[in-house]
Amino acid sequence: VIIVGQGADRRVREELRYPGSRIIGSTAYEPERYGEKLIPLALKILHGEPVPPAVYVEHTFVRVTPESENV
Repeated sequence: VIIVGQGADRRVREELRYPGSRIIGSTAYEPERYGEKLIPLALKILHGEPVPPAVYVEHTFVRVTPESENV
């Protein structure tokens, strides 16, 4: 059994470091970065400028690999 999570909070990142953990990764949403896209979008809307029909935020899949340093 393997486990893949959502959120990639501190507890999951700690568990990822344990050899033999059943958790192999987790999606990091990083809501602290949403403003980078939302503020410019809101300003365009307020100024009556055209905006795309959808704006997507990229998420990161956090997993442990031999190259991992900061999980």
